[in-house]
Amino acid sequence: MKQDIPRGILCIVLSTLVLTAQDGMTKWLVESHHAGVLMFWRGLIAVPVAAAFHLLVGQKLSRLVSQKPLFTAYRSVMAGSCSMLVVLSFAHMPLADALAVIFISPLLITAISAVFLKEPVGWHRWGAVVVGFCGVLLITEPGHAPLTWVILIPLGAALTGALRDIASRQLGGVDPPTTTLFWAMAASSAAGAVTLPFWGLTWPTLAEWGLLAITAVMIAVAMWLIVLAFQMASGAAVAPYRYLSLVWAGLIGYAVWGDVPSETKLLGASIVAASGLYIWWRETRLRRQQMRE
Repeated sequence: MKQDIPRGILCIVLSTLVLTAQDGMTKWLVESHHAGVLMFWRGLIAVPVAAAFHLLVGQKLSRLVSQKPLFTAYRSVMAGSCSMLVVLSFAHMPLADALAVIFISPLLITAISAVFLKEPVGWHRWGAVVVGFCGVLLITEPGHAPLTWVILIPLGAALTGALRDIASRQLGGVDPPTTTLFWAMAASSAAGAVTLPFWGLTWPTLAEWGLLAITAVMIAVAMWLIVLAFQMASGAAVAPYRYLSLVWAGLIGYAVWGDVPSETKLLGASIVAASGLYIWWRETRLRRQQMRE
């Protein structure tokens, strides 16, 4: 596909808006149903939606079978775990606060790549990781309230999200993106089903069924927009715009729940975003230098 940076940026901006709006709907739903039941029902709806997207983009139904089934299974488990922890985060924290902590995922990718994948990581990027974690501490507002176990939920979402993204990178070129999306949605529903014997099964109202269907479609649309964005433009051009999710989350949180983040939390979120952007800039710069050599 020919490079089209303006349209690529538009796609990534729209994807952040769609995903964050979906997060807002999920947070509203989790006030009436536990996270597991929402994951279960939404996943059941999203699986056929993902299969339909797979066919709409010209893929054969047989291509839903992964070329690396065990690795895809691992990636799907990480995706399902991440989705569950994200929904739990929304149940216990304001939308913007939860997403700000979850956005340390790029920093964790750097740390994991260095420790477990033995990828070279210089002191610049290690410094960004440390600074990013300091930003998370500011989001918890030390001194204003005792640090509780709740912060572990979005941190767990960030960790499983990082492991999922590393697996996605290793699966690049093996399966179509829609195949990965299909199995991620299946894993999400399975993760929710595991909780049902412990937390119980509740039935959404007619309006809630509508919202669940909308969120399932929104996830598929957002993921497809992300794929389009990276096809139309380089990652260097579009990746920074993913942090707009923090802006949308703040606006939605204020409009729906009246959440007004303190100056300390805003500073912490800004530090997390700046650290992630620095790592992106550093990796892009090093990649360009390697290409010249």
